Amino acid sequence: MCKILDSGDDPIEQRNREREVAAAAAAALSFEKAARELYEELKPGWKNAKHADQWINTLQTYVFPKIGAKKLNAIKPADCADVLRLIWLEKQETASRTRQ
Repeated sequence: MCKILDSGDDPIEQRNREREVAAAAAAALSFEKAARELYEELKPGWKNAKHADQWINTLQTYVFPKIGAKKLNAIKPADCADVLRLIWLEKQETASRTRQ
């Protein structure tokens, strides 16, 4: 924060600009695209290739068909509940991983 003040910038205005940029990025990014980007970032860190495959396959099977095309800033808790409701009673372990 001292660097911001030393440069003559207002920290609150800078924070607001950063929030606007983040909001614009979220408005442009679909859930599926964001999830696939995150998957590619996380994949090298997973020791178990089977776990990596399960992670993306679960999303492809249960989540992307329901909310994959939705923009990140448009997803509501009810959307998540709708996805989980379909699998919770039959596949609790899968539903629990999906919820995470």
